[in-house]
Amino acid sequence: MNILKRIALVFLTLLSLALPATAQSDDPMVFATVHRPPFADTKGDQITGFSIDLMRAIADELGREVVFEPNERFGDMLGSVRA
Repeated sequence: MNILKRIALVFLTLLSLALPATAQSDDPMVFATVHRPPFADTKGDQITGFSIDLMRAIADELGREVVFEPNERFGDMLGSVRA
């Protein structure tokens, strides 16, 4: 359970940094994710999960499009965010 708390904290921190930077742009928001049920999971060609649903709701509230960028490993996802 401790790992889930850490993942949630990292997610919320990244989200708090990403939203102000993208608020002024018309480009789609790119959301880097990694396969970590129940936060992000793939079913066929669809990506689902708590963090995916949350990001879609935030994008709807902002009137923005969101694009999900799946990564193989957690470290790759962080590298994507840094880039």
